[in-house]
Amino acid sequence: MFHLKIKKTALLLHIPGSVFLIQYTQHRFAPARLVRDAETELAPSITNLINKSITDATVPALWKVARLSHLYKAGDKLLVENYGPISVLPVLSKVLERVIHTQMSAYLDHLGWLYKHQYGFRCGRSTAQAVGHLATLCLMPWMEEKSLVCYFSKYPRHSTL
Repeated sequence: MFHLKIKKTALLLHIPGSVFLIQYTQHRFAPARLVRDAETELAPSITNLINKSITDATVPALWKVARLSHLYKAGDKLLVENYGPISVLPVLSKVLERVIHTQMSAYLDHLGWLYKHQYGFRCGRSTAQAVGHLATLCLMPWMEEKSLVCYFSKYPRHSTL
C-alpha cells in the first residue's frame, strides 16, 4: 500500500523541479520571490505546512485558488479567441504538487506500473527518445521490405501504428 512520506526540512525545497517552479512563477506572484530568497529561513515552516497537508490528506483552500491570465497565441491581438487561458497557482501548491508527484512516480515506477514507453512527465525521459522509438517502429518494417500503414489522430485512443 502506498503512503506519502513526511518530508525533512532540508530536502523540501531541493526536490528536482521545485526551484524551477518557483523561478518560473516569480514574475506572476510576489511571494514566489520571497520564498526563493528566504528559502533557508522559510523551509521549516513550509515543511510543516506540506507535512500537515500530507497527514491530513487535504490541500489548504488558499492553495487551490488560481489567478487566471490570458496568454496571447497568434493572430489579431484585438480578438479574444487569439488568447488562451492560463491558471497560475500559488507557489506552495506547486511545492506540494512536486512532493507528491516525486513520491507517487517513484512508487509506481518501483512497482512497474508505468508503461515503458510513457515519455511525458517522467524523469529521465525525453521527446527525443519518443521520436527515436517511433522512428524505430517505422523503420523496422521498411528495412524488412514489409508494408507499413500509419494512422495518426489528435485523439490518443484512435492513433494506431
